[in-house]
Amino acid sequence: MKINQRNNKIESLYIHIPFCSNICTYCDFSKFIYRKDWVDKYLKSLKQEFLSYNINKNEIKTIYFGGGTPSSLTYSQIKKLLLIFKDYLKIAKEITFEANPESLNVKKLKLLYSFGVNRLSLGVETFNPDILCELNRKHTNAQLKSIISKARDIGFKNINIDLIYGYKNQTLDDIKKDLNEAIKLDVEHISYYSLLVEEHTKLYNQGYKPLDDDTLRNYFDYIHKTLKNNKYIHYEVSNFAKKGYKSKHNLTYWNDQQYYGIGLSASGYIGNIRYKNTNNIVKYFLNQYKYSEELVDIRDDLTYYLMLKLRLKEGFNKNEFKNKFHFDINIIEHFLNELKNRKYLHNTNKRISLTYSGMMILDDIVSELLLKIEKLFYK
Repeated sequence: MKINQRNNKIESLYIHIPFCSNICTYCDFSKFIYRKDWVDKYLKSLKQEFLSYNINKNEIKTIYFGGGTPSSLTYSQIKKLLLIFKDYLKIAKEITFEANPESLNVKKLKLLYSFGVNRLSLGVETFNPDILCELNRKHTNAQLKSIISKARDIGFKNINIDLIYGYKNQTLDDIKKDLNEAIKLDVEHISYYSLLVEEHTKLYNQGYKPLDDDTLRNYFDYIHKTLKNNKYIHYEVSNFAKKGYKSKHNLTYWNDQQYYGIGLSASGYIGNIRYKNTNNIVKYFLNQYKYSEELVDIRDDLTYYLMLKLRLKEGFNKNEFKNKFHFDINIIEHFLNELKNRKYLHNTNKRISLTYSGMMILDDIVSELLLKIEKLFYK
């Protein structure tokens, strides 16, 4: 068995900005407290890395500035950043810029809009002031509402907010209050993640314990039901969108498609190589970008495909699977129907997708599918 040659056209570009005004207690991304001299050096190295790829600007359809906190940069630094990619920003269909409410202002918003940024992703996490303080978040609810209002006035029509559930001592009433506030904002997209306590974070070092799995499931069931009742489509495990506002860039990842990733610790996928950049900023300043490269073999490819595609409500097309892996998944029809009878999976003539219950145990479902397929795949 072999991996089909991939289409050389790569349509998505991720750009990592690893600077923040403050470090959140739960964050395990590559990040540094903002320093003007470091940002200036970083932008020079970022430009060199970007140019090294010689990317065809006419092929890029989505661009995502993530972090870190890209909005922590000064106005002049954001302008310098955008100028690096100006020719690509003119053509891309969806351009997302991550920001924290307290580090945005009208001047920065107008700058972003003038360069073609058409999607804002705001770090909100919760509307509870006490929990915001515990997470070392610096914005207020008033700042959030004000910046969304100003963004609307400028012309932004696509806004996402990130929320987190599963804090210590969080109650269902807390979830209800967060949802009520989120819905009142009337944003186009909501990403709602369970709190993960990762190593090398302040919460982990403090011995912080998230809520138990049953409580988390109960909370997410309520989140799912409430957002669905308010016309948000639950199109990916942790993501909800109004009609027409799914994240085009993130769909690149979930559809197991290729993308460029540039910047400190950024990941990318080109051809049959998945790569990761260094998280050593000194090396990055010296234009030593790469940390690792993984040649994706057929088993890896199968695992990535199932794990990513089944995150999506629509799942995957059976013919696409057959063409990609030279394997007719209907061979395991009996097992697929077992999962269907357990109400974990939809199995039609054309597609396989998970039910809501199946999505909630995604890892288990994918593991079972891999075992069944591999027994036939590699016999």
